[in-house]
Amino acid sequence: MAVYKKIIEKELDYPRVVLYSIPAQLPAANASARKNDEYMKAAKALEKKGEIRFERKDIKTLLIPRENNQDVIQAVQDMQYKTIALNVVLGVLSAEFTSYKKQGALVVVEGKSKFKPSRIYNELSKVIPPDVSGDCVSKTLIWEINMAESGRKSIEKTK
Repeated sequence: MAVYKKIIEKELDYPRVVLYSIPAQLPAANASARKNDEYMKAAKALEKKGEIRFERKDIKTLLIPRENNQDVIQAVQDMQYKTIALNVVLGVLSAEFTSYKKQGALVVVEGKSKFKPSRIYNELSKVIPPDVSGDCVSKTLIWEINMAESGRKSIEKTK
């Protein structure tokens, strides 16, 4: 089981941090009005929680992260060290493996994906769209590992 666990964790990147990215300057020039509205709602939720502050500059609003919150807000900077986006940590998605069946070259591993929310997830889950928060749930999964004779491994996630 440990071998298959290592294969799945390496190939599918478990545990992984689930991020939501917000431009550091709103309204974003390359986003639609609906997307800018979504970003602004998320930014207001973060401001209400005390994680960022707004700074007005002409017709733009800059999002400035507060100090000592790198556990939930990660600033993305360009080559000139200018903040261009804020990656908000929604939580950590990990995998728990319960059983496996070997059927020739095919190995079927059953388990669960477990989501551990960050301290600001509850506020953001109310404003971010369902397609973003879809990864943020614990669910039962089945992984199929094809252990070909050539040594190549391919993994398919089902269910």
